[in-house]
Parts: sequence; C-alpha cells; structure tokens
Amino acid sequence: IKGLVKKRQIQEAIDILEKRMLQEDRAKPENYIYNLLLGACGRLGYTKKAFSLFNNMKKRGLQPTGGKYAF
Repeated sequence: IKGLVKKRQIQEAIDILEKRMLQEDRAKPENYIYNLLLGACGRLGYTKKAFSLFNNMKKRGLQPTGGKYAF
C-alpha cells in the first residue's frame, strides 16, 4: 500500500484495503494503513473518500491520531 501511495495510485491502494484485506483475507488493518490512505486522500483532494475511510477506521475501533482531524 505504501508503494502505491508513493506512486499516487490511491485507488489501487484503497482497493487492496477494502477488497483484499477486509473482504478476502479478513485481516484487521492497523492505524498505520489508514493513516497512509487518509494522508494520501487529503493531499490529493479526495475528501469524500477520506471521510469514508475515517469513519470506517472508527467503526473498527481504531483510534485516530490528532493529525487526522486536520486532513
């Protein structure tokens, strides 16, 4: 995911989280993954997707860091 974010392939990185990790592997993503994607969405102006990820993060019981309120 980090490599895709560096290449600005945000949709592909989000697909890995939402489809592969959550649906196929049923893995529990950590704050780090969400922080990468939230930061990338914020930098590129994908505000709706950033809020969606943020809300999913909270639903999963992950605590957002202070900086995530400012994206």
